[in-house]
Amino acid sequence: MKMRLQQAFFNSSQGPQHREFRKEILQAMRVGVWAPTQRISKRNSTGNASWGVGPNIEKLD
Repeated sequence: MKMRLQQAFFNSSQGPQHREFRKEILQAMRVGVWAPTQRISKRNSTGNASWGVGPNIEKLD
């Protein structure tokens, strides 16, 4: 329903350049170029991160 209202609004714009620009915006919205409004993945946590507590076992030559 929302997409139909947006299409009707975009199609009602006047002038060929205006129409082309509106089509590009509509296409970008369909593809998903805009920033997401919700978090896609869960947040990175540093609670389980290693902070170098143990000895360094790498050998430097």
